[in-house]
This record gives sequence, C-alpha cells and structure tokens, in this order.
Amino acid sequence: MWDKLISLIDALLIHAIFLAILLFSANLPKFSSPTPTTPEQTVVDESAVLEEMERLKREDEFKNATQQAQHYALEQKKIEYEQFVVQERVHLEDLHDEQEKERQQLEALKQRRQAEAQTLEKLRRDKALLSEQ
Repeated sequence: MWDKLISLIDALLIHAIFLAILLFSANLPKFSSPTPTTPEQTVVDESAVLEEMERLKREDEFKNATQQAQHYALEQKKIEYEQFVVQERVHLEDLHDEQEKERQQLEALKQRRQAEAQTLEKLRRDKALLSEQ
C-alpha cells in the first residue's frame, strides 16, 4: 500500500518539476498598459507616405497587368477552343456523310443480291421445266 502512495507522490513531484521548467523557460510577453498616443505625438513623414502611395500604385498596376495578361490568355484559349469545335463539327459531318454513302452502297448491294437471287431462281425453274419436257 505504501509503495503505491510513494509512487503517486513521486509522479506528482515529477509532473510539478516539468511544469515549473516549462513555465520558467517560456518567453511570456510582458503585460504593460499601452501608452495612449495623441495626434500631437504622431509624426508623419511625408516622404514615407509618398513612397507607400507609389508602392501601392505600382502594386495595383502590376495586378492590373497580370489580370489583363490572364484575360488575354483566356481569350486566346477560348478562340482556340471555338476553332477546335468548328473543326470537329466539320469532321463529324464528313464522317456522317461517309456513313450515309456507305449505307446507300450497302442498300444497293442488297438490292442487287436480291435481284440476282430472283434471276437465279427463275433460271433454275426454267431449267427444271426444260428438263421435264
């Protein structure tokens, strides 16, 4: 029983030591009340303001140029895609026409085969009639 109690106390001490090490080694920010600034205390450097305005202007110009380049690239892709669609439609129409032509040829061959079969049947009947006589 005493062994378990001693083990519990040892575990609590070890955890307390680790917690103390963590708290003392951490760089905690110092809490201090902020000093209020009044308009008289604020000094504005005009050249810094102008530089910042120029930087923002250049940044906007860069964004606009980038957007225009992207827009142009998208327009080019759109044009290329539309041309591709037109080419594919023409190709599809050509295939459709070729398929129709082949269907017509097949129909003509079927009719020719049927006519030849009828002619052959007629010749066989005539031959059978002649052989009976």
